Amino acid sequence: MSDEAEQPADTFCPEGHPAVTCREELPVEDVQILITPAARIVDPLRKQRILDDRYLLSLLDKSGVELCSTKDNYDWEAIVKFAAFFKGKSREQALTWWRKRRL
Repeated sequence: MSDEAEQPADTFCPEGHPAVTCREELPVEDVQILITPAARIVDPLRKQRILDDRYLLSLLDKSGVELCSTKDNYDWEAIVKFAAFFKGKSREQALTWWRKRRL
């Protein structure tokens, strides 16, 4: 990496197109939203299942570490509504809302 100042000619490639430059773009700190099936197999021989069409919601930090998860399971429509609320929320905002709702 050079400490030399960028020149106006540096903004174009030799073919006359805008130059592609490298720059570091850091990821946002928004929470990740994970919807998982709550279904379980209760009889392995018969493959009997319970809680089909029920889901759990978890919030993860940017590294994928679980911050919290619902205690109860919900149908698809309800879990998607919960998940939509967390879109674009920081860890702090998401956890504050989560505690108030006691999910």
